[in-house]
Amino acid sequence: YTIFPHTTLFRSKMMHCHYNLGYILFNQKQYSKAKDLFGLYLKYRKDQNQTVLADVYNRLGDCNFVARNFAEANSYYNRAIQVDPSTADYALYQTAFAAGLEKKYQEKVGLLDKLIATYPKSDYMDEALYEKGRAYVMMGKNELAIDTYKGFLEKYPTSNQAKTVENEMALLYYQDNRNQEAINAYKDVIKKYPGSDEANQAMHDLRSVYVDMNKVGEYVDFVKNVRGGVSMDINEQDSLTFAAAEKIYQNGNTASAKSELQSYLKKYPEGGYSLDAHYYLSTMLAGEQSNEEALKHAEAVLGKPNNQYTHETKLLYAQLLMSLKEYSKADVAYKDLVQITTDGVDLENSREGWLRSANLSGDAQGVIDAADVLLKNKKIEPDLMNEIYYCRAKAYMKLKMTDKSLADYLLLSQDTRIID
Repeated sequence: YTIFPHTTLFRSKMMHCHYNLGYILFNQKQYSKAKDLFGLYLKYRKDQNQTVLADVYNRLGDCNFVARNFAEANSYYNRAIQVDPSTADYALYQTAFAAGLEKKYQEKVGLLDKLIATYPKSDYMDEALYEKGRAYVMMGKNELAIDTYKGFLEKYPTSNQAKTVENEMALLYYQDNRNQEAINAYKDVIKKYPGSDEANQAMHDLRSVYVDMNKVGEYVDFVKNVRGGVSMDINEQDSLTFAAAEKIYQNGNTASAKSELQSYLKKYPEGGYSLDAHYYLSTMLAGEQSNEEALKHAEAVLGKPNNQYTHETKLLYAQLLMSLKEYSKADVAYKDLVQITTDGVDLENSREGWLRSANLSGDAQGVIDAADVLLKNKKIEPDLMNEIYYCRAKAYMKLKMTDKSLADYLLLSQDTRIID
């Protein structure tokens, strides 16, 4: 075909040469060159073979489609439809697909409906139904998508696309909070297509549904049954049980979250997520003023040094000790916090906590040290300033440092807002 155009015979066979060479290049995915040759076929065309003409229009449409020149592609597809309506199903399918790529989903549905109605025996019927369902999904019309997918499965249950369709139906059920229907659909995929990529995806998604429903035990039993009695790895069970509890916590359902996290710790006291569970419980219980229980979980968190919750939990731990009137322990905890805290707000809170816990525990030197640190801040509120002077004055008096005590009392006397 490369040499032939330069021969004398070429002129009589020019049209066929362009057509055949165009197809060779098209099959080699050299679409730009193929497009030029199909164009030359149209230029030199002399026969009246409408089927070949429609085929050329379709290939020109394809060349433009690949280049994402959808308007030009549709122009050629429409010509193919006009020239040979009996074989126009492909052109209709392609124009519908192009409409979807341009996010014209309602137009895509209309074109696919036309294809389905006009060419009920088309080789593209299964793809048309699938793409119609996809268009409804993209429009957020899940119920119509599900109905379309059901129609697909009724007509083409053995199609290679069936596995994908069933998985997508299950996902739509899940998105619409129809969890039991999603579970049934995912289980069907797993049982009907064992070992397939779709079955593996279904198993993964099924796990998410069970976690959302907080029914990890049912999922574990199902996996065991599928695997012929082989139980799931204990670490995976640990992970799923915590994930279900954590999801409830993140959704703000405190009562259920507390119960599930406690259940998790009872089942997996040294589980991979026990640290997270203790942390969540410490904050929730502290918020409920269940301070003794909160303290136990805070201690469990701090029992694993230098974790992601350490600093925040140390502050909570000190606050809980204060609320439980364990002032000596709180004094130590706050003093430790002052040494390691760099954040401005937390640092000031820790210093104030240190002053108060030292005062209430009778640690006179601790009060003086805390007061001296606090007084380095030049922007102290008047009420806090008075509290500092008052506590330090008492501490000086306790240590028989009378002159310093009187000096602080003198400073207090200059402000009417004196702590009794």
